[in-house]
Amino acid sequence: MPTVSIINTGIHFEIRDGETILEAADRHAITLPSGCGHGVCGVCIGRIHSGRIDYPHGPPMALFDEDIEQRMGLCCVGTTRGDLEIEIVNFGEDFEPWA
Repeated sequence: MPTVSIINTGIHFEIRDGETILEAADRHAITLPSGCGHGVCGVCIGRIHSGRIDYPHGPPMALFDEDIEQRMGLCCVGTTRGDLEIEIVNFGEDFEPWA
């Protein structure tokens, strides 16, 4: 099973085939920042250090061309087939996207 590693946190967890990164984190009782859960708000954005994020249901609305060029990805709708190292932008912040 592939492993997702959150850079600079020591956190890593396995991800199942077809499972989103956010679903896998939740299954392992790891709290990642999230808002809408549908790729619209961008709260779960992270910088990909190694590996790849796929979007089986098409590109998310909150991920723009410049984000992709900067190797950014969304955890709420993104999956991976191989090991992934990612730095979560809002990790550890008390972030309320709808306030």
